[in-house]
Amino acid sequence: MDVPRMFGKAIVMIIPGFVGAGAVWDVFHNWTAIGIWTIAMVIFTCAVVLRKECKRLKSLLLD
Repeated sequence: MDVPRMFGKAIVMIIPGFVGAGAVWDVFHNWTAIGIWTIAMVIFTCAVVLRKECKRLKSLLLD
């Protein structure tokens, strides 16, 4: 996958991060919960953005 497309996906994934953080703050009023949400979103974003790259790397290593 080309780099601009990866950056585009990462930028689009910022939206659920902001909206979700606002919802988490509204429910918990706690910075720890926001930190956990942010870490979860970073992991999810990396999984979405790098999914095809990981499959390609896996096929190169196993073949």
